[in-house]
Amino acid sequence: MKIRKTAKYHITTGLVCLVVSLNLAAVFMGLVPDRATAVRMGRAAIAEVAAIDISDHVGHGKIEKIKADLDLILERNEDLLSAAVRRNNTAVATSGDHQLWEEMDDEYSTDWQIRIPIYSAGEDWGWLEMRFQREFSFPFVTPGQTQVMILLGFISTTS
Repeated sequence: MKIRKTAKYHITTGLVCLVVSLNLAAVFMGLVPDRATAVRMGRAAIAEVAAIDISDHVGHGKIEKIKADLDLILERNEDLLSAAVRRNNTAVATSGDHQLWEEMDDEYSTDWQIRIPIYSAGEDWGWLEMRFQREFSFPFVTPGQTQVMILLGFISTTS
């Protein structure tokens, strides 16, 4: 037995598809804020400022101040789980549970782990490592796409 779909059904489905399409267009045009990019940029800014501060301490021979700075940064940023400064693969200062740091094969940082070189007198001195909380994401979807999926799901179910 074939179920007949009414005109009301077709109009409603068409309107839902139209609203979802308009929202996708808004996302692709950049009209909807991208939370994942904002979080990534904020984390990079924190790491860069910390690396500059630590480089200054190293340049002035104030190695003991590094631990206090890492503790303060960790205390003020709830997404930051741990931080460490390494020289020759030996931790000079750590803050938080840095044993959970995952060794990075690439030279590039990830969304949740950032590694920045520390310089002294223009030469490599060591590394600043910062480990953040991972952003929630669905399987096979990047964190930035997760926000779009949630937005589209909400709009399509409520319209």
